[in-house]
Amino acid sequence: MKHKNHISYKYYVKGELEITSPLIIASGNDEIADLQCIRDKDGKLFIPATTIAGNIRDYLNRHFKNDNLINLIFGSDNDQSEQSMFIFYDAELINVPNLCVRDGVALDDWNKTVKEKSKYDYEVINPETTFLFRMEVNVREKSPKNKEDIEAIILKVISTLCRENIRLGAKTRRGFGKIKLINQEFLKIDIVNEKDKWINFDWQKSSFDSNLNQDENNSELFNNVYNTKITADFDIPNSLIIRTYNTDPKDVDSVSISYKLGNDNIYLIPGTSWNGALRHSLLNIGRELDKYSEMNELIYNFFGFAGNKQKNKKAIRSKVIIEESKIRNPKAKKYVRNKIDRFTGGVVESALFDEKPIYAAKVTLNCEINDPQDYEIGMLILAIMELQNGFQSVGGGTNVGRGRLTGSEVNISTQDKLNLLSESDKSKYLNALATALNTTGGNDAKPE
Repeated sequence: MKHKNHISYKYYVKGELEITSPLIIASGNDEIADLQCIRDKDGKLFIPATTIAGNIRDYLNRHFKNDNLINLIFGSDNDQSEQSMFIFYDAELINVPNLCVRDGVALDDWNKTVKEKSKYDYEVINPETTFLFRMEVNVREKSPKNKEDIEAIILKVISTLCRENIRLGAKTRRGFGKIKLINQEFLKIDIVNEKDKWINFDWQKSSFDSNLNQDENNSELFNNVYNTKITADFDIPNSLIIRTYNTDPKDVDSVSISYKLGNDNIYLIPGTSWNGALRHSLLNIGRELDKYSEMNELIYNFFGFAGNKQKNKKAIRSKVIIEESKIRNPKAKKYVRNKIDRFTGGVVESALFDEKPIYAAKVTLNCEINDPQDYEIGMLILAIMELQNGFQSVGGGTNVGRGRLTGSEVNISTQDKLNLLSESDKSKYLNALATALNTTGGNDAKPE
């Protein structure tokens, strides 16, 4: 059978994907942790091409002005479908991976205690790990778009990766999975006039010397989408610990979560810890206002929900991305404690333990909301105010005064430019939240 739609141009793109926030690409294996990162047959970490392609497609699908264009470019499963123009490769590990295992636990929303049988752990690829990125694009004679538009789409993919707008793997709404394309190179081959160059192409030996000149920002193919960003700076006046436990009996029993970068410990407040504190503060306010069920419904729709088959509730994706925060200028100190018998006031036998919280540090909370309503911004602002005023703590040991934060300012932006939140805007968003609480029906009765 004679082919009727030959390839006329080939584009090759290569570079390095640098992990800039913790990454989880789950495999289904559990020898190392309950949630273990995927490896090849030789035990080497990699990022599947399906993961890269799916997340890029999802991102572009939200930015194309023409909804059908994504199916023309990336293919579809209908009867009239065409093969995808884009070809992605598995991203192979380049350097020695920075790995760790983190603990996770589900807390009861009402009293912030651990739910029964809810302890788990998961393997994480830490920042500074890099993977090889490779991508091909086939442009055929009868292409659904002209060459200039296709180059604009290719550049959009590249610039999206370079700007850390793509997230991979699990827990992406809690600061995980950020990647950044660096050291990128391009090669464009005219199949008709450069057959030998195409036939002899080699990812390592071929000269990547062609640049794409199209400015993707001027393209009429894409929507300009601006998310609302909210940040708040906090001081840690006393102590804070996000517990992780040591397996070495000679070491401190528990320390605040961190990862190694060279000789330094990078201490963190994970996005999951921020999320728990923000949600819990709002639920407490809802309880005090006798609006628990109404606040609960707003929280489900805003912060997301994992689903509950028993109650026939579907999972909801979070609208807010809560980044993991690096703690600045931390001072970690060992602290020895005893467990006390609550009835006798004496020390419980064999209950001496030590921990290593951090003291007198600073941290910044960074959040990003997709297409927010005013009342949703109000929810986040109100929760941040609870943290700033010390009414809500972060992390463990809150019963002994750990995790209290102080702060006074909130910054907000809609087009990547942060500005101090004015009192009038704060009032607008909080009034919108009050209106939403009075008009929503609520979905859960108050626990007994």
